[in-house]
Amino acid sequence: MNQLFWACVAILASEPYYVMGIMQTREHCENVASKYETPSVYNSSIKCYPVNVTDPYEALKQIQALRTLIDYEPNTNSNR
Repeated sequence: MNQLFWACVAILASEPYYVMGIMQTREHCENVASKYETPSVYNSSIKCYPVNVTDPYEALKQIQALRTLIDYEPNTNSNR
């Protein structure tokens, strides 16, 4: 079974931009995220995402893929 880590990520203009760190627990990640001021760019924030890698570049790729899946809304009314 893969170990789960938490990536603290700066989101700029609704897109994952920079991995600030990879933590062992969600609580630690949220604690770190709370210490940073949210970027002043529209739709920006600091968030924690679950990942199964410790390399920041790979974590960013996983987060981008996860967000793509979450944002994807299949057309369920195509037969109407």
